[in-house]
Amino acid sequence: MFTGIIVTHGTMAQCLIRTLEKVTGGPLNLYPFSNEGRDPDGVVNEIRKEINIEPEMPLFVFCEFVGGSTWFAANKYANERKNTFVLTGVNLPMLISFATKQNDISPEELANLLHVDANRGITLRHYPGVD
Repeated sequence: MFTGIIVTHGTMAQCLIRTLEKVTGGPLNLYPFSNEGRDPDGVVNEIRKEINIEPEMPLFVFCEFVGGSTWFAANKYANERKNTFVLTGVNLPMLISFATKQNDISPEELANLLHVDANRGITLRHYPGVD
């Protein structure tokens, strides 16, 4: 089973994990981190303290968007290790795939699948109304 961390503003990471547990019904190898009260270095220090996996083991890091403080923290931590994937735009379809599609798939294949499934979960429908 692969390990994942979610790095977000406020309590979003904790809320995503609680919701994901309700949807999938199982324990997850997924850990929340918040930037609340911390700069990116503080977030990285918290991750180092809490996450204890072998450096060569695959790690998936999820954050909200490119360019924010959580993204900087995610990339700073990822640069310290090998075999780490940083995915932005974290959403439930992406996390459901992470929780359910890990078996018999390489980390690279899973990363690509997460990207596809995250985008598949974003749609636009326009209902112009009736006259």
